[in-house]
Amino acid sequence: MSPELREVTENCIRLWILTTLEKERWSDFETRKIIQEKIISLCEWLTPRSVSLIDSIAAPSEIIGSPFADENGEGMRKYLNLLFTGKNTFKRVDWYVKIVSLRNETH
Repeated sequence: MSPELREVTENCIRLWILTTLEKERWSDFETRKIIQEKIISLCEWLTPRSVSLIDSIAAPSEIIGSPFADENGEGMRKYLNLLFTGKNTFKRVDWYVKIVSLRNETH
């Protein structure tokens, strides 16, 4: 395991342990305050690394089948392309006319 991955893994484990202790309201007020401060510190450390971590373990879009899994950051463009080119994307449902006529009868 690379040193960077080892550090991330260890900090994730530390974060899990500390959040478990905090949820259980373990110990006195001062100790819980230290636990909460350490949780914030670990979250601040992990946050900028989280996108890279997710990118490294995420499957490519061809496997997932989702346009949002595009490794080049083009997920929204792919999604909108699917939306606008899909068959009957903007067609109203068959019972739409019935709902409109019922609404008009009550007004």
